[in-house]
Amino acid sequence: MSSARFVLYRAQFDYTPPSDQEDQCIAFAKGDILEVERPIKDLEGTEENPKGWLYGKNQKTNAAGLFPCDDFVKRLSDAENEATTPQKPTPKPRNKPRLSMNGAAIRPNSDEPVYTVIQHVLQKEHRLTDVFVLKPVLCSLCRDYIWGSGKVGQKCEDCLKCFHKSCVKFLTPESCTGEKRESSDPNATFSQEVPVRQWDNTIVIEWMATVNLYRYSQVFRRDNINGEKLVELNLEKLKEMKIDDEFHQKAILVCIDALSSPASETDSDDSLSVSREGCSPNDHKLIEHSFPSLQRCHICTQFLYGIIRQGFQCRVCGLCCHRKCCFGRLPKCDSDQMKKHRRLSFDADANSVFGVPLSEQFQISDCASAPPFVIWCTTELERRTRETGTNMFETYRRSSSTDEIKQLKEALSRIAANEVVDASKFDAVCIAATLKKYLRELPDPVIPEDFYSSFIAASKLPDEEACKTALSEIVLKLPDHHQSVLRHLMVHFCRICRMQEEFCQREPLSKLCQVFCHILLRPPWENIMDIVHNTEFHIRIVEVLIKSGMWSEQLPDYISAPAIPPRPPKRRTVCSTRSDSLTGSSSHQQRSSPELSGRLEDQEWYWGDISREEVNEKLRDTPDGTFLVRDASTKVRDNYTLTLRKGGSNRLIKIFHQDGMFGFVEPLKFTSVVDLIQHYQHHSLAHYNRTLDIVLKYPVSKFVKDEEAAGSDVESIRSKLLEVHNEYIRKLQDFESMYEEHARISQELHLKHQALDAFRETIILFEEQMKLLETFKNKAAPQELPKVHDNFEMLRARLRSITDSRDKLDADVKEQAALNRTHAANMNALKPELKRLHKQRDLFNKWLIDKGESHQSIDKMLESLASIGSIPAEITASPHSDEKTWLVTCNRTEAERLLKSREDGTFLIRPSSDPQSFALSIVALNTVVHCKIDKKETGFGFAEPYYIHESLMDLVLHYKETTLVEHNDILDVMLKYPVYALECISDHSTTTHNRTSGSQGTQPPLLPRSHYQHLQ
Repeated sequence: MSSARFVLYRAQFDYTPPSDQEDQCIAFAKGDILEVERPIKDLEGTEENPKGWLYGKNQKTNAAGLFPCDDFVKRLSDAENEATTPQKPTPKPRNKPRLSMNGAAIRPNSDEPVYTVIQHVLQKEHRLTDVFVLKPVLCSLCRDYIWGSGKVGQKCEDCLKCFHKSCVKFLTPESCTGEKRESSDPNATFSQEVPVRQWDNTIVIEWMATVNLYRYSQVFRRDNINGEKLVELNLEKLKEMKIDDEFHQKAILVCIDALSSPASETDSDDSLSVSREGCSPNDHKLIEHSFPSLQRCHICTQFLYGIIRQGFQCRVCGLCCHRKCCFGRLPKCDSDQMKKHRRLSFDADANSVFGVPLSEQFQISDCASAPPFVIWCTTELERRTRETGTNMFETYRRSSSTDEIKQLKEALSRIAANEVVDASKFDAVCIAATLKKYLRELPDPVIPEDFYSSFIAASKLPDEEACKTALSEIVLKLPDHHQSVLRHLMVHFCRICRMQEEFCQREPLSKLCQVFCHILLRPPWENIMDIVHNTEFHIRIVEVLIKSGMWSEQLPDYISAPAIPPRPPKRRTVCSTRSDSLTGSSSHQQRSSPELSGRLEDQEWYWGDISREEVNEKLRDTPDGTFLVRDASTKVRDNYTLTLRKGGSNRLIKIFHQDGMFGFVEPLKFTSVVDLIQHYQHHSLAHYNRTLDIVLKYPVSKFVKDEEAAGSDVESIRSKLLEVHNEYIRKLQDFESMYEEHARISQELHLKHQALDAFRETIILFEEQMKLLETFKNKAAPQELPKVHDNFEMLRARLRSITDSRDKLDADVKEQAALNRTHAANMNALKPELKRLHKQRDLFNKWLIDKGESHQSIDKMLESLASIGSIPAEITASPHSDEKTWLVTCNRTEAERLLKSREDGTFLIRPSSDPQSFALSIVALNTVVHCKIDKKETGFGFAEPYYIHESLMDLVLHYKETTLVEHNDILDVMLKYPVYALECISDHSTTTHNRTSGSQGTQPPLLPRSHYQHLQ
């Protein structure tokens, strides 16, 4: 066999193909000999310096397949070539290898990805036809997803591979294997278009994953956003869905616009276009990048899609492009040429630690278990929790503004230079949000993508101990840097859980797990759609890891304790109250138990027309499987909503009704809502939604309270109301007293922290002066030595005095911080008691109204209690009864300022621009809404025929109990909280104090705003 028939190459690096490419590519070790048969077809470059990929055989392992060229191999000399006797290579691979999510091969021992147009010898040319896609399909060439309206892709009729239309021109002739390999979903492509409006919710959230919007997949699933609802989304509807971030809103709408319109119709900007000059992608240093604002691709001028890891950016010139657009020929890598096109923040990103692999950010040691950025954030958050009782579970669930995060990123970029960062400029929410953003933007998450399937498999083990053991074993196999950071974060989570317990803030662990479930781990890009289906497994992984006990940190007992199921309700006989009220009969006709009655109104779990807020309150802190049914907020007859507790949160499930049949999804199989609920009390909801593998276990019964009310007379209820009201007011006074003391100490701590910072800087200055004198002392003339010595001793004495003062102040700060923690713990201990008393008071109040008592008589009774002298009169009456709490002389702008960041239902009434009218300003859906109040001959009101209220007071008292939805569909809210009521002032003072004094970490969010709802 002639040696001239083969070309031999020696491997310069180790190379191992990914697991899904083992049947196409060959592995080799440094020094292995690789042989390639002549003539070399589709050779890029020369035999001496080949480019791209070649087909050959590893003489050591006798394995044949594709291998990377460029710097990976070096051609042997003629002498070495003659000394080696090659063998004929084995058959070529069946299809093109997948090298990474975008066709990139990673050069060993290098941090620079090499992007190569993969061209190799296969059997024949593809027979391509235009296709439509229903769910996103991975392009077999660029490894980006194909999606959109119209004929967005092409599919080979022989091998069934799919390609972007823009990628087809890069296919080489004779590149089809002819062997059919079905995709994971063979029904993903169609010869006819399936309109977006026909998509179901599952297709919508899978599409969201492929455009990097999976952060909001649970929101879209909760609101059952299907294709029809998706294309109708706008800014207002996104705000209603609690998506408040401006950049995220725009990104979602851009993706929806691109989905609904053919590519040629989407917005473009020719001024951003950069001509392709035939430059190889290897000439750029392209890395995956997360852009903090909307960014257009410099190749196709379309927007990059998503809110994270939207595309690639060159580290040198700033070129930005889609994954699919970086495949092929790119513009020349010229920083000066790209300067007018690239982002303004490009230079600032060069020094950022965001988007940098963990292994490049720190060296593992006893004092460096994580990157400096992570250590600073977690340490600062723990300090604030320890000193002020900040509720970190709620803090981590909140988001911060883009500008605040940007400022903190810039400040923390100086940590590497050992510069001190002034933490007082940033509140806890900003620090937590920046830490989350940093973790999200890691190129490989804390739990690497290669371990994703192992973690998911372990999380599916039904036995808790087996799951914990399996996860612990996998953690020990993680790369050192990832394992160290995971350990650091788990220790941090355990500490804040313990601090929450110390401050009597018992929050379900699932709240924290829901925040970090998609941050700590995510699937590889090729399987990114799995992330929206594995959410429950993600949550379980994080929860089991925190509870595993392998982090040397003690967890509070309540974390590991299971939730206590609700007590079964008392069975009662149902009275035909409706017929009694019509006939005036006082006798009670007995019925069978609710389970045997087919009437929906007789079921203990049916609550009728109650608001979502009331439902959330009834299901608060209940175990998984707790449920109730209410009328849908659409107010349409036979429309109902099932609310189910699952994973520590409430799941809203719409009950559909059509042609007398009910169900969750079509086809509707049940003749009544009762039959539907009874069925799922014994069968899992997993077949409706595979993430809801649970049955309806614990109904929230409406009968318990009714039985007690029925057996009590008016005088007895009055007596109980006065007793509960008295106790509530006394505890409220204790709470307010502790709050004022806590606020005072917090302000003092803020000032003392500033003083400690000043001491620190002064001590550094004195120490530098003493070092300078020491140096000067060695060079001074003899006659100058006494004076130098005197100055040195004076400085040392002064430094000792300053150090003593600092130590005393530091001890005082620690003492006051401990006292403040005690106050916060006592207030949090009072919180559930106040909530309980408030509920009882409202319940007795409702019973009295049901028995014919009026609001005015109840208020007078409570006022009479004040006249006895046991309770201050100014806080006994309902705040609505005092016009000073809600009638404010201000304009529209001032009203919006007063109501900013307040609870839904907080309101005020002010003069309108029309001298004959007033205006109601109220918070609804976190937005201040203004409504005009007119005065007619018949009274005050919003519109005909509701001008029936004799005074503004009557109007306020009416809508205190009645929603405004009858006047405006988006105002499903009541006048709950007068802007100047005691409870609102307390809540607002907390918020204001957080903004002014909280920057040092001593601010009290003693409780999250939701915890102040007992102060109604």
